[in-house]
Amino acid sequence: MPSIKLIHQNAYPWHEKDGIYAKGFIFASKDQLLEEDDLISYFADCQDIKSFKNKLSDANGMFSVIIQRDGFLMAAVDRLRCFPIFYRKINNDYVLSDDVDYLFDNQKDKNINKSSEIVFGATGYTIGNSTLLQNVHQLQGGELLKMQNGQIESDFYFQFTKNSSKLTFDEVQSELADILIHRIGPRLVKVLKGRPVAIPLSGGFDSRLIALLLYLCHYPNVICFTYGKRQGNDEIKRSEAVAKQLGFNWYFIDYQKNKNINILQDEEFLNYCRYASQYSSKFYFSEYWAAKYLIDEIRIPKNTVFIPGHTGDVMAGSHLRPFMKNYSSLKQVAQDLMSTHFNLVETDARERRNFRQILINQLSNLQDDKFDYWQLSDAWDVRERQAKYIINSCKLWEFFGFSYLIPLWDAELADFFAALPFELRLNKKLYDSVLRGFFDNQKILFKEDKSLSFSNNCRDNLKQWIKRNLPFIQKKKDIFEHDIFDFRAMTTSMMKEIQKGNRKKTLRHYNGIMSEWYLYRIENELNKE
Repeated sequence: MPSIKLIHQNAYPWHEKDGIYAKGFIFASKDQLLEEDDLISYFADCQDIKSFKNKLSDANGMFSVIIQRDGFLMAAVDRLRCFPIFYRKINNDYVLSDDVDYLFDNQKDKNINKSSEIVFGATGYTIGNSTLLQNVHQLQGGELLKMQNGQIESDFYFQFTKNSSKLTFDEVQSELADILIHRIGPRLVKVLKGRPVAIPLSGGFDSRLIALLLYLCHYPNVICFTYGKRQGNDEIKRSEAVAKQLGFNWYFIDYQKNKNINILQDEEFLNYCRYASQYSSKFYFSEYWAAKYLIDEIRIPKNTVFIPGHTGDVMAGSHLRPFMKNYSSLKQVAQDLMSTHFNLVETDARERRNFRQILINQLSNLQDDKFDYWQLSDAWDVRERQAKYIINSCKLWEFFGFSYLIPLWDAELADFFAALPFELRLNKKLYDSVLRGFFDNQKILFKEDKSLSFSNNCRDNLKQWIKRNLPFIQKKKDIFEHDIFDFRAMTTSMMKEIQKGNRKKTLRHYNGIMSEWYLYRIENELNKE
């Protein structure tokens, strides 16, 4: 019988009853909020993988669940793997845990998965169900599995693809406004239960929308914060103006004050890296000093809930480019995914061929005659980059003991966007139209918003065209270009360690520094065991 070792009790603790282990929450029919014993009861009648899949398909929330029955075990994570589950086969059975280290009684048994290491260095995360360790796997976003007699059966209950809606622009515009104001906002308030809220407020639309929804729901006790360098950071003025207009306290956290700090001498930081990364996802660095400042200087309450704007713009279509509508093969999709996401370090031709083939194999498993090729790109992005890289960034708040929420990945909202035709998501056409109306009504729409959006779309479309058609004219750029978080200063000590380790990769992005440093660290640890 598989064994279960559940360790992480921060923010969202595990609850167990009658062989069912669950954490997090879901909204059931009629927006009934289910947590703790009620969440366990929701899954109580799941006796096989079919009934389990049906329950999961209807679940709207952040959760993980493990069901232990006589002779078999079933497990699942939510659509974005907010609370990861890892597993390893030992002899003829499995062990599951929310912490990779607890899959090993003897840490000397850990061995690096070399193919996953190469992918991780290029992306900042492993892909599929792999991790950086041989024979250690993870449940992917929207995945469920059944373990019985030393065998595994797995399936996906969610994929970010839907048949396109036939509604007109005016109809979907009204529907989106209704979902955001009358469903997302009230659900957010229901799960918060009056707890204090902290919003990482940038100058963009997503976090501004979170602030507006709480304002329209008359939610009290909200603070907003912005962080980074003052110099060259044009988001500060807009974020401060939004908070002021909505009546929320706003803090700016100046990262240049940390310029001379050696982050690698901070034992708490090193513990956070291990907690968040779990041999599968790069730790998120940009909000670390903001968290420390809010805890040590502002002394925010311990029951504060952090609500970032992840990642409404991706669902809305910020990543879509006109040429994607004309995809006609898996190879084209794979090539563009590779050029967009496998770019943290310089890779050679053989590595790129391997990446492309891995992607083609993954995409073929996503392929369905009902969906267009560009939708497969969407589905891959959600399951891989969004779940393992963007949403995993919230492990920072969890590490420090705080809860977090991702309201812009509400299941109803995600399904709405997945069903939109390409034209309404291209350049976030529908999303930005609705949000500009909201913001204009509340006097938090600025003249820079429209010009920035237009210029960014034009620039990004041109860059993508050049990548596809004229790759030989691309020039090498300073990896700290547009460094509003002062990563150059914060990663100096990491660069020194990487150089000491004689790692040969040519870095193309500051996130590549962090990925290479993490790989260097775990390789050193495993060699010492």
